[in-house]
Amino acid sequence: YHLGPGDMILTGTPEGVGPVHPGDVLEGGIDGLTPVRLTIGAAD
Repeated sequence: YHLGPGDMILTGTPEGVGPVHPGDVLEGGIDGLTPVRLTIGAAD
């Protein structure tokens, strides 16, 4: 399988995971690529 620019990898939701809240930090990465770090903000 080939991943191209703009492709997204979705893994689903494992058991026991709840909603995110303002201030939560989500981090993810793939070897050889720049990691992603997101801080959840308040809804507008």
